[in-house]
Amino acid sequence: MWLGPSVVYKAAALVVTVYSRIYICKSYQYESHMAYHNLQRCIVVFFVLLPSFNVQATTYEQDEDPESSTPLAEDLSACLQALEEQRKIHNNKRPHADVAKALENVGHAYIKQRDYRQGLVYYKKALKMTKALYGKAPHIEIANMLKNVGFAYGKYRTPQLTYYKKALSMYKVLYKDQSHVDVANMLSNIGQIYNDRGNIREALSYAKESLAMFKTLYGNSPHLKVANALFNVGISYQALLDPDNALLHLQQSLKVYAELADSELYENMADVLNQIGLIYFGQKDFEQGLV
Repeated sequence: MWLGPSVVYKAAALVVTVYSRIYICKSYQYESHMAYHNLQRCIVVFFVLLPSFNVQATTYEQDEDPESSTPLAEDLSACLQALEEQRKIHNNKRPHADVAKALENVGHAYIKQRDYRQGLVYYKKALKMTKALYGKAPHIEIANMLKNVGFAYGKYRTPQLTYYKKALSMYKVLYKDQSHVDVANMLSNIGQIYNDRGNIREALSYAKESLAMFKTLYGNSPHLKVANALFNVGISYQALLDPDNALLHLQQSLKVYAELADSELYENMADVLNQIGLIYFGQKDFEQGLV
């Protein structure tokens, strides 16, 4: 896992904060109680994860596929070349699905390089051409392009929310209001935007709907999306000062992460443990333990 120095510095700051809370717990002579132990476990998980951090500066970041060693600049070059070839083949006379897909791929390549501005430019071109191809009727390619444009807006939450809601509406029509991972993902993304904007009740509504759909899709089998959704619901309840429901969902989230038994999820588990510790610390209910 490649992490920049700033990420590790923030993590170190979190460790200092957690250690300070452990010290306070000790000062109250509550060493055996749950807040203290959860905070300790958070520290342990952090230091288990720490050796996998590599703060060495790198020219290229790896693609999400761990088996891929192709530098992203070469991906971009290949995508731009493919776009030009498709334009020549189709003579730029009319919109064509292959050209739209090539535009989308260039957008993907820019996004991989964290160049969201250029990614947005090509995603919008792909969206415009896709709409020209399929008209106003709902179509999966249009919905996917709307999602891409929304993603490329990044921290610009207002336009991002607009495009995500358009994508969600189209997905619901396409899937006839049935449970589908595309719908559940959009619900989750919209909930996170509302959470970032401080509209916690709206965030909770979307997070709960997303969680219910993921549970329908994956049943009782442990799944990362279910664990993440449980966490999102939990922190929304936490922000609404509802510690009982927050703890319920955070504990369930931690259980699913543990059942997945994936070393890549240590960071997620540490985050959950920290939130649980903070809730107990805030309640001063140090005698209450976790099942």
